[in-house]
Parts: sequence; structure tokens; C-alpha cells
Amino acid sequence: MFKLFLLLFCFASCAGFSQKKADTLRLYYAINETESQLNFSRIDSAIKALNGKIVDVGIYGYADFLSDKEYNIKLSQKRADVVKKHLIDKILSSQLNIYACEGRGENFSKNNSASDGEPKQRRVDVYFEAVTIININ
Repeated sequence: MFKLFLLLFCFASCAGFSQKKADTLRLYYAINETESQLNFSRIDSAIKALNGKIVDVGIYGYADFLSDKEYNIKLSQKRADVVKKHLIDKILSSQLNIYACEGRGENFSKNNSASDGEPKQRRVDVYFEAVTIININ
């Protein structure tokens, strides 16, 4: 046990650790919508707030219960892909690591019978994790 502690202590004193702080951006869509100028503006604002930091990004698209399961998977993936493309177009590749871009369909849908579906489930969640290097000396 002491050897493990000593090894960890030596590593910590000689190397830097990566620490992440995650921020979530939720983008909402109209029925069957995959692109939104309002959402592009919100993404651009989030990018500005990053101040040129290196970021890890996870993108997860969702749909509500309207339409069938297969269509909703495709729709949610298309939403996520559009967000990914916008990020790639706006952020230098050396500052961006997209670790996930998934369409998850109607995972959180309550599957009720409302004619307008569930507006809060028609969304893309974008997780920005600014990477900060901390040197421990």
C-alpha cells in the first residue's frame, strides 16, 4: 500500500493532471426540424464563451414519440450530425475533440397522446468540457 501511495505521490508531483468542467447546452426543435438558426446562434454564443479553450464535446440527439421508432432514431441522429457539422465549421480542429455524436431517438419520451408531441424531448444536448491542465509542483 505504501508503495502505491509513493508511486502516486511521485506521479502527482512531476506531472500535470487534466481537469474538466462540463457545461450543457440544450437545443430545442420544432416537429421534424433538424436545423435552426436560433440554435446555431446559441451554439455560436457557447463557442465564444469558451474563449479559445480546448474542449471535449458530447452531442446527443433526441426525438419525441411522434412518428415511429426508426424514424425518430434517424431524426435524432440528423439533429446531432447538424450540430456536429456546425461545431466543426466554427472551432479549430486542434481545439475540438468530439467524443460522441449519437441519435438516441425517443429515449425519454412519455409516449402520451398529445397532438403536438413533447416539445422538451425534441432536442440535442451538447456537453462542452473545457480541458484545463493543472501542474502540481
